[in-house]
Amino acid sequence: MIIRVHITLFALPFLMANSALCQTFSGADLLNLPNVSFPNQIPIADGDSLVFGPVGTNLEKLMTFSLAPGGVYSIGDTISIRMNLTRTQSDFDPTLALGDGVSLIGFTPADNSGGSAEIGYGNDTGTNLDIQGSSELFNNSGFPNINESFDVAVDFTLFAGSVEVVGLFEGNTGMGSAPISLNLSQPLSFVFVGNNPPEAYRINSLTIVPEPSAIALWTIGLLAFLPMVRSSIRRQARTPHFNPRR
Repeated sequence: MIIRVHITLFALPFLMANSALCQTFSGADLLNLPNVSFPNQIPIADGDSLVFGPVGTNLEKLMTFSLAPGGVYSIGDTISIRMNLTRTQSDFDPTLALGDGVSLIGFTPADNSGGSAEIGYGNDTGTNLDIQGSSELFNNSGFPNINESFDVAVDFTLFAGSVEVVGLFEGNTGMGSAPISLNLSQPLSFVFVGNNPPEAYRINSLTIVPEPSAIALWTIGLLAFLPMVRSSIRRQARTPHFNPRR
């Protein structure tokens, strides 16, 4: 009897994703990653950056980065997002969000109120964030000039019934909580959301750092399958294959 473990079809994309999560990608790298998709428009690479044209609708999903399959993350885990962006125009309010395919929770650095930040949460329609609530974290923080690059950092900590969000940019930190929970039995994704037409965006780099314990546990479980895979390969190498004649 030949035991076949189809690790290539299911686990390999997530292996690639999770091995990549501890690395920093240039924006251009994101264009060709197997776990990255673009729900509304295909961006272009410009040098090492990834450039999105003007969004067509409010709170439009521009990029989805699949993090891991369902069951990897647990209550209490933290997922950290780090991005370097270039402000492309006067109206510039991107959202860095975490979602489970049904709900989205995001952190938005905005040019409003002398430079401000807020958290927002709502439904994932597949193409957009349908906002259900938001709260301002800080204002008068200052904001980068047009064509100036800047760093944004956000940590999402998972709780039963809520997600804690800590965001940082321009030297200011704000913390808030979204009163919804993500379904951890479903795959989680980082989602980059455009605010409103005609905003356009330039991503220079992205780093995603998962909770070490979550990824370690998932990796240990996955490694348990490797002896089975090796055994399957050896068996198939020794077992002749016959094509019955008709």
